[in-house]
Amino acid sequence: MGTEPTSHNRRPALSPSRASDFKQCPLLYRFRAIDRLPEPTSQAQLRGSLVHAALESLYALPAAERLPHAAISLLEPAWNRVLEDEPEFYAVAVLRSRGVLATRLRLLYLADGQILDYSPDLDELLRFEKTLMAIWRAIQSAGATGDFRPSPSRLCEWCAHQSRCPAFGGTPPPYPGWPDELQEGGEDTVLRAPDSAA
Repeated sequence: MGTEPTSHNRRPALSPSRASDFKQCPLLYRFRAIDRLPEPTSQAQLRGSLVHAALESLYALPAAERLPHAAISLLEPAWNRVLEDEPEFYAVAVLRSRGVLATRLRLLYLADGQILDYSPDLDELLRFEKTLMAIWRAIQSAGATGDFRPSPSRLCEWCAHQSRCPAFGGTPPPYPGWPDELQEGGEDTVLRAPDSAA
C-alpha cells in the first residue's frame, strides 16, 4: 500500500516566487521550499490573496455579470480557496502545462483602477524559461549538497527566519535532504528539464 508524500518529502517546485526567493537568498528558498517552515501571514497579505481570488472568479464570468453584488457573493468561496491554496497564474507555466501561449496577461491595480496589459511572444517566454531552468539547476545542485547560503540584504529586515539564519547568529535546522518523491501532476512537473536534448 502506498502513502501520499508528506509536505516534508514532496519535491520542491519552482514557481516565479520560489525562483525569486533563491535569487534573493538561497537559504530563504531552502526554508520555504524544502524545510517548509511556517511564516506568519500579515493582514495585508491575507486581504490581498482574498481579493485576488475573488477577482479571478469575477473575471471568469461573462462581462455583463461582473457586477458589485456578484463580487460580494464570490468572497466566501474565494476565502475557502485561499485557505486551501493560493492560486498563481504564470505564462511559462501555462505554456508548458497546457501547450498554450497566453495572448494577454492583465495586471489590475485596485487602488487607482489602472490596468496593465502584456502580450508575451514565444521567443521571450523561451528566453525566460532558459533563465528559470538555470536557476532550477543551481537549486538542484545546492539541494544535493545542502549548501544553501544566506545572502544578506536590506530585505532581511522583513524576513521571518532571522532567528535561524547564520547571518544573524542563528542556526538553521538540520538539513532534511533533497526529497526524491515527485507527485505526478504536481507543480514542479511544469519546469522539469526535457528527457533528451535536441
